[in-house]
Amino acid sequence: MRPGSVLSPTGADELTDEAAPREGKASRTQPPPSSTTRRGVDDDPPSGGGGGNQLVRVTVNLTPRAYGALERSTDLTGDNRTDVINRALLVYALINELVEQGGGSLTVVNKDGEKERIHIV
Repeated sequence: MRPGSVLSPTGADELTDEAAPREGKASRTQPPPSSTTRRGVDDDPPSGGGGGNQLVRVTVNLTPRAYGALERSTDLTGDNRTDVINRALLVYALINELVEQGGGSLTVVNKDGEKERIHIV
């Protein structure tokens, strides 16, 4: 996707870069009680006592391609790895919600008005 692109589920209002991320499901700091550990991801129990801003430590095994994307993202944004991963997970959740609403595809509208349909499989 080119910089300045706008993501929009097919047939829905456009989501611009200025739109604030949803604070509902996407901002959870703890996995839901019914979640299970998946291959390659080990969830350690939360440390510390109580509070709504409690952090959860997660160990993740990255493929070389994913690690390269992480490094490129930290270089481009100046953010640390934790911030890049946190934001990537929020974006991933948002894209999945938009794909659900759009029947399995997203429409990207570039600055020049060109539209591209992206099918997520």
